[in-house]
Amino acid sequence: MKLAPDIAWRPIQNMTPAQVQELLARAKVYIDFGNHPGKDRIPREAAISGCVVITGRRGSAGNDIDINIPAEFKFDERTTTPQAVIKKIREVFADFQSAHTKQADYRARIRDDKNRFAKEVAEACGINDMYRVGGISIVQSVSEKVLSFAYTFAQNNEYKPDFIVDDAAALTTDPHELLLREQNRNYLRVGDNLIEIITRDDAKFLYLEGRIKKLVLLEPTEAELAECQTFYAPRAEDVLIFKR
Repeated sequence: MKLAPDIAWRPIQNMTPAQVQELLARAKVYIDFGNHPGKDRIPREAAISGCVVITGRRGSAGNDIDINIPAEFKFDERTTTPQAVIKKIREVFADFQSAHTKQADYRARIRDDKNRFAKEVAEACGINDMYRVGGISIVQSVSEKVLSFAYTFAQNNEYKPDFIVDDAAALTTDPHELLLREQNRNYLRVGDNLIEIITRDDAKFLYLEGRIKKLVLLEPTEAELAECQTFYAPRAEDVLIFKR
């Protein structure tokens, strides 16, 4: 910090969860040279919040599973210098988008943590047959029609939706009785279920990554169907069209 007084350093301490969330949402770089005794929450929260993560190599940060970021963002405290870390920070500031893109795999793994953990438990207990088709996304904006179908789908173990695509609803911070906002992400309340609302760009990324496997259209118009084909360029078998 003394070597780079021009950088706005902000220690994460004596903060409420909401204050931590707000800070990470506007920061560009998160640095953690701690002991990393396990699969630490804060580095993952920082990455999902949009930060580029820089760590040491102690504890779980020393492997490429718990924190799977490129080696250029990890520094061995026994051999590195503070100047080397400062240089990397400035490189991130100079080309943030490039650095952020290099950590896309880390963010994708974090987003899949819950599903992966459930599958690992199922495999360990020999209950793989309980799993439904995963990665279902309704690729239409929230509306009465979509909401009605979502309620129906939420009761269906085979086609229970994981996402609804709606740029405005995904980004809004305005309170709404049907929306739950957590960790800068919005969820639609559908009975006892929560369906994450994501942007079109996120949906396309998740589809290309294979995390969204089926694109659902509910009584689509010709324009909605054409837009889906143009934007996602999906395989024919990945598009599910439902009617009442």
